[in-house]
Amino acid sequence: MPQANPLPPAMGAGVSPPAPPTAQPQAASDLAPTPRNQPPPRLADAPASMAADRFALLGWAATVVVVGGGVYAAYAWRGAIMAAWPPARRLFAALGLG
Repeated sequence: MPQANPLPPAMGAGVSPPAPPTAQPQAASDLAPTPRNQPPPRLADAPASMAADRFALLGWAATVVVVGGGVYAAYAWRGAIMAAWPPARRLFAALGLG
C-alpha cells in the first residue's frame, strides 16, 4: 500500500523568492555624529516626585508595623509558641525570654 504524503505541496513551488529590498540612501543629517561636548542628563537633576516619596515612606512604615507586630506577637504568645513547637524553647532561651 503506498504511503500518503502527510504534507501538502508547497505553494508556489518552483518560484524563486522575491529579491530583498534595496537600501535607501540616508540624508547627510542622519549620518552626522552627535555632539559629545554635552554631558548626559543626570538623574539627580530630575525633579523629585512627592508621590514617590510618600509611597516609599508608606512602604517603610508598613514594613515596620508588620515586623513590630510579629515581634510583639512572638513575645506575647511565647508560652503557646514553645508548647506548640519545642525547638522554639532554645530560641527564646538564647534571647533571654524563656
